[in-house]
Amino acid sequence: MIRLFVDHDLQQFDAEIAYVLDFIENHPYAKQRIKFVNSPQEAEKNLNYRPKSDLECNIPSQKILFSKACVDNHQLFPNQYIHQGETLYSVEENDKSPIGNFVINADDRILMAFDVFEAIFFHISRYEERNINSVSKDSLGRVNESELFLVRFGLEQIPVVDRLIYHFLKCLSIAPVIGTPKKIITHDIDHTKAFKHFPGLVKRIAKMGLNNMGWSMIRKVWKAYSEVVNGKKEDPFAELRFLSNSSHVEKHLFLLVGGDHNLDTPRDLKSAEVNSILQKAIMLNYNIGIHPSIESSMSDELSILLSEIDLLKKSMKQGVENSRSHYLCFDIDATPRKLEMAGIKRDFTLGYHSHIGFRAGTSVDYHLFDFSNRKKFELLSTPLIVMDTAIWHFADKSPMRFKETWNDFHKNTKSYIQICYNFHNSSFFDFWCFGLNLWPIYESISRENQKSAHNIKS
Repeated sequence: MIRLFVDHDLQQFDAEIAYVLDFIENHPYAKQRIKFVNSPQEAEKNLNYRPKSDLECNIPSQKILFSKACVDNHQLFPNQYIHQGETLYSVEENDKSPIGNFVINADDRILMAFDVFEAIFFHISRYEERNINSVSKDSLGRVNESELFLVRFGLEQIPVVDRLIYHFLKCLSIAPVIGTPKKIITHDIDHTKAFKHFPGLVKRIAKMGLNNMGWSMIRKVWKAYSEVVNGKKEDPFAELRFLSNSSHVEKHLFLLVGGDHNLDTPRDLKSAEVNSILQKAIMLNYNIGIHPSIESSMSDELSILLSEIDLLKKSMKQGVENSRSHYLCFDIDATPRKLEMAGIKRDFTLGYHSHIGFRAGTSVDYHLFDFSNRKKFELLSTPLIVMDTAIWHFADKSPMRFKETWNDFHKNTKSYIQICYNFHNSSFFDFWCFGLNLWPIYESISRENQKSAHNIKS
């Protein structure tokens, strides 16, 4: 393990810099490889984090984010720098071209071309989401994703932070730790009945007609409805096939049990469908978590969230420590604080609701930054990377585009550290109604041979 000391002149931002260094030190690429220390006497290597004009500079401090002024993300650019054949992306005020080199060797010193620490802080703290006004949010308080930095520049499918840390270590002649990509399968249980009533069937068929689905497909849906109402088959939303029996992936299930918003669809924990799902999930070693309602997410009252958690606890007769918010409702300041106060230890909400990729530039578990108290939250965030409904939205409900998007993303699977997936139990039937067989795509996650597992034929 190499001990590093970072010398800087930004004492007002010691907390922010310490947060970044802690993230780097605990990143899977750096585990047991480096330790940041508090004095040059303890260090084996010293890094000078100062303005470019400083002759001793190793990492140039641009003092844009680490300043008292708030910066709008529309004033920032991801300039490109090359290192060992890969492109790295900065977060800078000026749009530069052509592409530069990330490392400049001068007089036996390593000079990095841009402020690595501010770039990492920008992405993992979600700095930009604190500075987006209400005009750029939807009715659920969610940020308009087209306004986000990585989405605006078409970089959301690149783990820009993970890649930057990899090359930061390489620059210091420290070999990154390379492990097997970790896969996490999760499910949000929002609905347990596809055929609750006849008007719902009519609505489903009408949507299929508007999407130019032929009569053959519509007749299949009508047949499925008839078989359910006549007791010949179980409702497709309640089929347990979606629960993975794989032993080499981490698995989580989130239940929506409360909420009075018109988009909240709380499940009756005493119903046969929910009990069947829960029993099978527990038998298959799923961790059961809470799916906080929109009402609880949008309310300032902690009691709503606490009552939902308590309801799930009493039903399962065990603790509830994990969560993912319904519709991915998440306020970068309020939500982590509220979840901590409710006793939640790990949250899986941080992801895109209409894109696929890395909202925080990283795939690894980490702690968000508490801007009010200038320290990391205790709550652990697991970034959501791939969600079925997000790809469906991104693909404009085209089965072919869905498969193309899936395949394109998974071409680089081996270079990802961790991928957290979310497949709703209802999506398998919903997408089938529009011509997409989701099963082979979903089941590919659990296959051992990743090279062939994720490639789905069009």
